Amino acid sequence: MTSTASKFNNTVKQVYKFGTADLASDSPVAGSSLTPFELLRALFEEPKLLRPGKSQTKLTEEVADKLKELVDDLKEWNRGSKEPISDQEIARFIMRMVFCFFASDVGLLAKEAFTDLITHNKTKPKEFRKHLGELFSAMKDGGEFLCAKSHTSTADCSIMPASRI
Repeated sequence: MTSTASKFNNTVKQVYKFGTADLASDSPVAGSSLTPFELLRALFEEPKLLRPGKSQTKLTEEVADKLKELVDDLKEWNRGSKEPISDQEIARFIMRMVFCFFASDVGLLAKEAFTDLITHNKTKPKEFRKHLGELFSAMKDGGEFLCAKSHTSTADCSIMPASRI
């Protein structure tokens, strides 16, 4: 498997992965409109074709907007809750979630462990809460989560109560 990454100043890093056998394919590489052969040609002859369209600043703004939307949704949901939680608890929960994405990106957690947890449990809040608690515990104690070692340490492993997720 070959991996090619674009690295332009102030842009989001884009990684293109394909195998040698894929060079004869007419199908575009994931995340690109180019075939593997066209991608390699662009790499050497026209690298500007590989320049990502999104800057780091734009990505940061989009993420901040999504986080604000999430916080607003949690606050709205919280208004009708029988057991309201504080804004600080919401902020802490969001920070932990963001840290989990960071930990996955830098290899402190198994690469897909956190996104898989979300994807596989997004319609099962009780399971999501259970597995999230297991993840936070593993991060706190340096244990295992989904058969993968965690090399992080957080202050504690409490999460929002089930009735609050």
